Amino acid sequence: MKKIALLLVVMSLTACSQKPEVACGGDDAKSVIALVLKDSLIKKISSDFASQSSSVNYGVDGASIRATVEKISIAIEDVVTTKSDPNSTKKFCSSTLKLGVPDDVVKNADATRAMLSLTSSQQDALRANVDFDADTVKAPFDYSVQPTDDGKKIYGSTGDSNPALTFATTLVEQSFIKTALEKQKADQTQQQQQQALQAQQREAEIDQAQMAENQAALQKAQSDLKAANDAINVVWNAANKQWRQDMLPDQRLWLAQRDNQCKLKALDTGASGSASFETNRINCQVEMTTARTEVLKTSVLQSLSQSANSDSGSAGNSTSENPAGTQLTSNLSTFISNIAQNKGQIDRLDQQILSIQAKLNQDSRADVLDDYEKIIRLSSQAKELLLANQKYLSAMEPLAKELSDRGVKPALSLDEINENMATGTSKIQQWNGFILNMQMALQKSAGASQRAF
Repeated sequence: MKKIALLLVVMSLTACSQKPEVACGGDDAKSVIALVLKDSLIKKISSDFASQSSSVNYGVDGASIRATVEKISIAIEDVVTTKSDPNSTKKFCSSTLKLGVPDDVVKNADATRAMLSLTSSQQDALRANVDFDADTVKAPFDYSVQPTDDGKKIYGSTGDSNPALTFATTLVEQSFIKTALEKQKADQTQQQQQQALQAQQREAEIDQAQMAENQAALQKAQSDLKAANDAINVVWNAANKQWRQDMLPDQRLWLAQRDNQCKLKALDTGASGSASFETNRINCQVEMTTARTEVLKTSVLQSLSQSANSDSGSAGNSTSENPAGTQLTSNLSTFISNIAQNKGQIDRLDQQILSIQAKLNQDSRADVLDDYEKIIRLSSQAKELLLANQKYLSAMEPLAKELSDRGVKPALSLDEINENMATGTSKIQQWNGFILNMQMALQKSAGASQRAF
């Protein structure tokens, strides 16, 4: 602490004489010096808080400072008169200053030091060269006293800063800081908790988005596998019974190999049972099934070709009694029969849809939402049947070509197959548009119903 400016405190004397004197160890002199010390504490602490540049509001006012300083007990002991001015009554004194700091002040100061990662007050006292024990600060102390000429008052002053007084000042200031630091720490903890919660929410949103993306990828893979399985089944069923019996052991072996290989491949991308594992496993199966379909298709065509050649050779040069490609013609007829059956179902679905549409045109439309849902369901069924016919037409194309190459007119020519496929593709697009319009109408009607309430 910087040198304290001389602070003169006066106190009335209890008696007077022709040459008034005051003793360094007298109660009056010590009382004056105690007042000087307390006033110095109040001014120093007030000045320190007033000059704080920290953004933290410590909330310390003058009344709180004065009330706390008043609780500090001051004792001046072991007083010795070190010098007397022969030309005046002024006495220079040396003593031991004891400052009794309230226990709660010391505890709060230590709590502040702990929050600031500082050493304890006991360790700080050692560095400050003061004796600090049982909440009492003790250090050597010099002061001076002098009575007025009339002997009615005493002037008291202290010299340079005293280590006991400086240490007590630090304890009081740190005690006041404790509450503000606790609030600051609580605010920081709350802010950190909020940031952690926000980070968790972001992570949860990312996880949800990733899960949705993984689920969409898994659903697409499952859909692709169904299409691949449907395609390989069309090729398998296009062959004759003998070919299927001959190929069955090889096909079962291939299925086992496909499942094992795809499982091992998927394990490289994720744990077994995870969405990424399932997606990659199924995509692998789609790829292998598609490749297997081409292999089987080639084998079926070769088998049917050999069967046709055998039929032609056994009949000699005659084609009218035992035409070439009997098996091809039979398989083609089966596909045509399946297509006709699906077309009949599609026509019936069309009639149901037209009936519901006619109902929608009536004035009473209380069940309009149910009607829209029925139309969407029926339309989706019709589209699935149409997609199945497209697969049949695709499988029929190589069969019809084989028959044409052998000079046998197929029940459905290549041009007719291509024309039907083009018509089917156009019809599917129309169904997709029709279903989309119905879904939009359903959403619009549902929204209107909700607003009505």
